[in-house]
Amino acid sequence: MKQIRFICPVLLCAVLLALSSCKETNADRLKAMCGHWESVMNRPSFTIFESADGYKVTMQ
Repeated sequence: MKQIRFICPVLLCAVLLALSSCKETNADRLKAMCGHWESVMNRPSFTIFESADGYKVTMQ
């Protein structure tokens, strides 16, 4: 019975930590997309970057 009393809170904490780490926001996605992107199908390359006004795209 002592093992069950110990295991239940530990499992609950593990589940809560796992669920809280899965939250991804749009800002996180945009930051991950920043950088230089090159096309593989002869289309223009572009760069996504963050500025004071928000995120911007330049085509090259």
